[in-house]
Amino acid sequence: MAGISQAELARQLGVNKSTITYHVKRGLTHAQIRELIEARRKESPAVEAAASGIEKNAPEVGEGVAELRKKKLAAEITYKNLQAEQARVKLEKDKANLVDMEDVNELVVHLASVTKGVIQAFENKLPGKLEGLTAAEMVPVLREEIKAALYSIAEEAKAQIKVISRAEQ
Repeated sequence: MAGISQAELARQLGVNKSTITYHVKRGLTHAQIRELIEARRKESPAVEAAASGIEKNAPEVGEGVAELRKKKLAAEITYKNLQAEQARVKLEKDKANLVDMEDVNELVVHLASVTKGVIQAFENKLPGKLEGLTAAEMVPVLREEIKAALYSIAEEAKAQIKVISRAEQ
């Protein structure tokens, strides 16, 4: 559903924009949000029907008990829906090999730190290697040092991604 705003989607589905924003922040697409809200709408009549059935079956019991049963049933259904949603998200995550944003943030911070260290190491390495060379002679030396630095950063990234992948499994 490219091109549709969150406000428009909320209007179409008859929900608050904050509901759409919440689901977008959780990583759901507009199509997934539409499916989720429509599925919940289909379940809502079942909750009401089940709750009204309890009241009809227990008129001799006090209103308070019937109301508690109704609330308990609604809470159980909500709990089951949340469990189903968690299972669906886990399945999507497993299918797409997604990782938690916390892990991605940690990876980015770690790689930034490694990159900083590699670049700062040039201060100590390069003066001795470049001393007495002409500009033309410096180019291959610099290229080799930069290539080695990028390789070391890439290797560190691969190692960290393996760690995250193992942790997710």
